[in-house]
Order: sequence, then structure tokens, then C-alpha cells
Amino acid sequence: NELSLLNTIKFSYLDVADKIDLAIVNPTPLQYQYINIDAYKLWGISSENSIKKDNWTFNLGATLQGISRIVTNEVNAKNDFLYSFQLNTSGSYNVKKWKTAFTVLFKHNGIQQNYIASGADSDGNSIFSKSTTSAYNWVDASIKKSFFKDKIQTTLGGRNLFDVTNVNVSNAITDGAHASNNNSLLLGYGRSYYFKLLYNLNF
Repeated sequence: NELSLLNTIKFSYLDVADKIDLAIVNPTPLQYQYINIDAYKLWGISSENSIKKDNWTFNLGATLQGISRIVTNEVNAKNDFLYSFQLNTSGSYNVKKWKTAFTVLFKHNGIQQNYIASGADSDGNSIFSKSTTSAYNWVDASIKKSFFKDKIQTTLGGRNLFDVTNVNVSNAITDGAHASNNNSLLLGYGRSYYFKLLYNLNF
């Protein structure tokens, strides 16, 4: 009946000059290109928490980070911080009598934003607007069982149980009127299942 609690909080800051980064250059169709960035700044805070009670184990992790990309050779470039949030959780229940463990993992990827070139001003300089990748959730689950004094271990599981395949990427463009372009970013090939068999030789 022992209860175990563990908590860690981490702060991070990164300041890099002359960084090569991957950027969206066209939202429809979605295209990426490596570009040179004069300065890349990142700050973040993350928390990891673990709770264990009897046969139960719960883990919760959260991260908030902001990123600023500075390009000095672009007159209209934006260098403000764009923020994103991620949440990772997992829960497992171990049935010792059956030598079986049930595990569920949940991950939330929050909205992500970036600046892309969406036109040009009267002097021919690029105009930048925010591109937004929608939030999505990802769930995996598995059952693990041991046999013959732990010599054989089997795992049956499913990945991406919410069947997430694409996430919307939108870009707001202002040119006299307000319009929007939308496209999808391929994340995976949908729900899948697997079976794993391990044999411990134990020399």
C-alpha cells in the first residue's frame, strides 16, 4: 500500500547564431525548404510527474516552449516568439498473479505556428504570415504477458488508436481581403496493431 511520488521541473534556454532550419515555403501544396537563420532562440519549461500505488503506475509530462527565428536580410521578417504545448501521459496496471501488464499512452500535440512568405510588398520584399498546424491527439495501448518463469514475453498492442492520418495546416493571408489556404500534413498511415514475442536465453 505504499505510495510513491516523483516530480521534476526543467527550464531550458537556447540561443544559436547562423542556424539551418526547416521552414514551410508553400502551404498549398505543402512544401518545406531548408533556410539560413541568423539567430534561433528557444526557451521552455517542462514537468515530469510519476505516481506509483500498488499495481498502478501513472506518468504525466508537460512541455511549453517558445521559439523565435530571426532573419536580418528580410525587411518584413517576424521575430516574435511562437509557442507550443505538449502533453504526455501513460498509465499501467500490473496483474502480478497473471504476470500481465496493461498500458495506455496518450500524447497531445498542441497547435504549432510558423511564419511563411505569403506575398510581397510594393518594394518586392517578402511579406510573412503565420502558418498554423492544428492540434491532435495520439493514443497507444498494449498488453504484455510473461510465461515460463519470464523466459517468454509476449506483447499485443495497437498504435494510433484514434486513427490520426492527417492534420490541418492553415495559413492566413491578408491582401485587401482576408482569405485562408488549408492543406493537410501527413502524420502516419492510420491505426495499426502488432504482436511481439521475446525469448530470454538467460545464459
